[in-house]
Amino acid sequence: MQNIVLHLSKTNRAFSGKTKVFSSEEFNGKDIFAIVNEMPNGVMIIDNAGEMSADLCNKLIRAGNEMENGGILYILVDTKSGIERLSRSYAKIMEYFNLSIDISALDNDGLVKYGKAYAKEKEYSIDDMGVLALYNRIEERQTSNHAVTIDEVKEIIH
Repeated sequence: MQNIVLHLSKTNRAFSGKTKVFSSEEFNGKDIFAIVNEMPNGVMIIDNAGEMSADLCNKLIRAGNEMENGGILYILVDTKSGIERLSRSYAKIMEYFNLSIDISALDNDGLVKYGKAYAKEKEYSIDDMGVLALYNRIEERQTSNHAVTIDEVKEIIH
């Protein structure tokens, strides 16, 4: 997400730089219209978007359409199944989102490659035995219910 916002700031002069991150649950009891109007030409990132209600979706769409100055970029973040759940339960919302970016979890080779690059960035060195140990540590954590993240790789490196 950070790279998308950074790119937007470099390529779009209208972008105000205002960015807010919410989970879908955080909107409960909040004035969505006021939040949206505080950030003209900004970005609102909504985590756990698959849990949004039809009422919340309608308010977000209406708030974006009724902005007094500028526009807003909504970024919905969730797992692929979460976004599919949202599109099934509230198909109209997908008319307003014309771009989808699917990011897959890294496999063990990708995680090790990231770990090596991260170690180099931190001015550490990893020999062949270290790479083998990194593979082993990643494989120990990787299960059918858990995909190892880059944050976990960073933790292993430290």
